[in-house]
Amino acid sequence: MRINLLKFSLINLLIFSLPQLLKADDSFPEQAPEQFEEVEVNSNQVGSPEDLENEVDAQVETKKGVVKELPLVEEEYLYIKYGTEKNGKIAPYRDRRDTWGFMFSLGYSFFQPENYIPDFETNTSLRTFDATYGDSSGGMPELTFSAKLNTAIGAFQLGLGGAVYNVSSLETATISTDLTVTLVRLEGALVLDTLFSEPLVAPYILAGGYTVFYEESSESNGSVDGNTQVAVYFGLGANIQLNWLEEKTAHNAYLDYGIENAFLYIEGKTYSEAGGAGDPDFSTGFLLAAGLRVEI
Repeated sequence: MRINLLKFSLINLLIFSLPQLLKADDSFPEQAPEQFEEVEVNSNQVGSPEDLENEVDAQVETKKGVVKELPLVEEEYLYIKYGTEKNGKIAPYRDRRDTWGFMFSLGYSFFQPENYIPDFETNTSLRTFDATYGDSSGGMPELTFSAKLNTAIGAFQLGLGGAVYNVSSLETATISTDLTVTLVRLEGALVLDTLFSEPLVAPYILAGGYTVFYEESSESNGSVDGNTQVAVYFGLGANIQLNWLEEKTAHNAYLDYGIENAFLYIEGKTYSEAGGAGDPDFSTGFLLAAGLRVEI
C-alpha cells in the first residue's frame, strides 16, 4: 500500500512540476553564436605559445581597427545609360562614358583661298584673289559629324565635314564675277579628353583629306566649274567645356537626351594644294575656326 502511495505521489509531482520546468527553461534568452574571425598567422615567425597568442591578439586588434575606419555610406553615382539610379548623382565623365560616342560640330572658318587665280579677270595686275575678291572677304560656315572611340588615353575620332564659301568680286574688278566653293572633308583626330575627370579643356590634333567643288560665274561670260583632286590638311585645337555655365541644364540634358558635353572649340587648320593637272589652287595658310560642339 505504501509503495502505491509513493508511486502516486511521484506521478503527481511530475505532472504539476513539468510545465513549471519548461516555462523556466523558456525564460532564458537565446544566445547568438559567437562570431569568430579567421586570422592568419605565420607559424615560422612565432616561437613560444605566448608569442602565438600575442600574434593572434595583435591581428585581431588590427582588423577591428580597419573595420572601424571604413565609411558608413559608400558614395554611389547615377549611371543613366545602364538604367541604374543610385544617389541621384552623375559619375565623372572619365568614368561614365561609353566606349563609343558621337560629336556634332557647327562653326565658322575664316577660310580664304588667297592663292586662287580668277578665270575671267583680263587685267593681269588684277588677276589675283586679293585684287579681284578682296583680302577680307569673310569666311564660311562648316558642319562636321564624327564618331569617336573612347580609350584611357583619349578619344580617336573619324569625321565627315562640309562647308560652303561664297564671295563676289570687288567693284574695281574688270568683270563682275561670283565664286562658290564647296569643301568636303574626311578627317581623323586624337582628342586628349581624359586629362581631368571632366573634360574642362581637351586639346586635339587632326589631319585629313579634302576636295573642292567650285564654280566661278560671270553674267557676260558664263561660268567655269569642276572639282579638285583630294589634298591633305592639318590642324590642332582645343575643346572647352561649357557644362559648368549651366550645371542644372547640363545635368537634365544628360538624363533626358544622353548629351554628355557641350563645348566651345577653337582650332587652326592649313590646307595644302591639290596636285591634279589644271586644278585651281585652294591652299591656305594657317586659318582659324571656332564654333559649338555637342557630344552624345
